[in-house]
Amino acid sequence: MGELIAVLAIVVPALVAVVGVAVQRRRRSEPVREAFEDRAARVNETCTRIHALSDTLRRSSELIRSGFAPEEAEPILTGLDEALSEADGLLKERDRLADRYAALTRWSPHSELIAVARLWEDLEGRSERALGLTQAAEERSSRALAASASLADDAREAARRIEQVRASAEQARAQGYVVDGETSVLGSAHDDLSEVQGLVAEGRPLTGGGALSDLSSKLSAASTALQALKEREARADARLGGLEEDLRKLRTHHAAAEQAVEELNAGFAPAVADGMEDRLRHGERQAAQAAGRVAATRAALEQRDVHAAEQELEAAESAHRAAAEAFHSPVTRLGKVRELAAWLPRRRSQVLIQLTELAERAASDKGTRHLSRIAYGLRARVESLDMDGDRPDWLELEGRLNEAEGLGHTIADASSDVLGVIDEIRTALQDAERELTRTRERVHALERQVR
Repeated sequence: MGELIAVLAIVVPALVAVVGVAVQRRRRSEPVREAFEDRAARVNETCTRIHALSDTLRRSSELIRSGFAPEEAEPILTGLDEALSEADGLLKERDRLADRYAALTRWSPHSELIAVARLWEDLEGRSERALGLTQAAEERSSRALAASASLADDAREAARRIEQVRASAEQARAQGYVVDGETSVLGSAHDDLSEVQGLVAEGRPLTGGGALSDLSSKLSAASTALQALKEREARADARLGGLEEDLRKLRTHHAAAEQAVEELNAGFAPAVADGMEDRLRHGERQAAQAAGRVAATRAALEQRDVHAAEQELEAAESAHRAAAEAFHSPVTRLGKVRELAAWLPRRRSQVLIQLTELAERAASDKGTRHLSRIAYGLRARVESLDMDGDRPDWLELEGRLNEAEGLGHTIADASSDVLGVIDEIRTALQDAERELTRTRERVHALERQVR
């Protein structure tokens, strides 16, 4: 009995220690294992999606390689092999790490559990990148195969639209319309359709699809234009009426521009009128062009050629806008120089006063006297501006006055900055003098106490 008690005395503490270690390890590993389970679930879900996409990609790549010409297949398949290789490697790595995790026991070192968890963390990042690669490759291949598969239906639809446009054109001609412009696409539609079929036969469905899309767009536009002939005709006639009225008003603008150019040449410096004669002549040419286009529009509408009328009308409106802008230039220039002639002399007087005050303020302090000389020199320049002579160049005078005023502001700012620094220095000196006085007084007081 005594021996049993002795054995228990040795064994029980050892068992308690072992159990304590086990409990401690479990507590430390529990959060890691829970996080691992969550991560493993996400990785498994991602890998399942990657696996399904990889199978689809392999089938798609076979179809593309067998049905597309190399020059069209290569851009689609770019990155596909890399994506598949990455996906295969990822799935193998997932299985290997799963086995490694399964081999862990509660007695495995905590460091081993941490190492495996970190490997799964890295695997999760790789799986997300691999999923992105496979999705992008799958989207490219799916779009290409879908475009190729729909070509036959799209070609039949294009053939149907050709006949639809032809029937609409015949109906419009029966109503008296000229529809050569709207039906220009029919001249080459069958050849374009045959070209698409040839491209498909050559294994170039993407190129063929682009050509077919262009043909379909033209056919759709032609069909819409033919169905809206009456509305387009009415709109064109209304626009033409408005434009004819605008051209009548343009004559008044032309007369005003001619008068403005004449006054600029006679009453102001040559530089003021520079380019205005050219603008006037340009406006006259554009106005003549607009008038010719208006006449052509009217003739096209009389023939019920709506397409031609719209083309001529567009050109006429553009020429009218150009003419109106050209005629506006001399009138605007004359208004500006008249305004300058009226107020620029008063503004020069104001600038002279400002520069005089600035020079006097700068001269009142030793630190800014050098700026005073500059301000007086600038004032002399402003005073020399001749605004009373024969045919002044008001545009140049405005520029020179603006420059002088800007320089005056710069001098004023510099003067303020210098005076501000001087004030700071004076304040600092005054503070230092006061502190020195207080120090002397304390020294004298100590000397009296010592005596």
